Amino acid sequence: MRATGQFQKPQKNGGVNMFKKALCILFVAAVLLCGCGKNVDSSASAALPPEETVQSLFEEAAGIIRDYVVDESDEALDADFDGKAFKKIDGGYTLSGLEKSIDGIRYYKTELSYQQAVDYYSEIFTGEALDSFLSRYFYDVDGNLYVKSAGSMTGFGIDHIEITYMSQSGGEYFYQVAYDDVAGFEEITFSPDECHFSVKNVDGDYRISSIDYLSDFYFAFLPDYYYTD
Repeated sequence: MRATGQFQKPQKNGGVNMFKKALCILFVAAVLLCGCGKNVDSSASAALPPEETVQSLFEEAAGIIRDYVVDESDEALDADFDGKAFKKIDGGYTLSGLEKSIDGIRYYKTELSYQQAVDYYSEIFTGEALDSFLSRYFYDVDGNLYVKSAGSMTGFGIDHIEITYMSQSGGEYFYQVAYDDVAGFEEITFSPDECHFSVKNVDGDYRISSIDYLSDFYFAFLPDYYYTD
């Protein structure tokens, strides 16, 4: 009987212990699964730039691009620099005698350094977007800023902006944006349009790293508006 009792006692304790271990494992697994799920969701959501920031960045970038397309480039530059891009004569500025032909295209000399333009537009653009914008409108001549001479066009804008997050890669966030083109003072709305852009964090602040807003329009029409020799 003792031998049988000694044999049965470990069996009883072993079964209880195994049952307790199984319960512990199930409990820990449930906690970990719930915790991991929350961490993944929360980190994924936190990783995306704030929607308000993305919306504001796109609207500001699109506004700058549109101003350079719609207005004379020198006027757009002067407006961005609060009227300090050129010397003023009798309340206005003159570009007479300040022209320079570069690769057959007329540029105007400004009162600004090229670095000032880089610093200013770096507040909105970075990387590919910044390089593309600077090379499209400006020229560095011994550190001085020259702005391209481009003709003005009929004013237009955008409305009903809807931005959709698409993906991310290498710290860059990609978006698609749909909007309505609005033209003239009567705000005539054309058919919906769309473009793509991306955003990147630069030293704690988000910047537009690529954008194709008006790119097709630019290459299709703007060469006709350059004053060339």
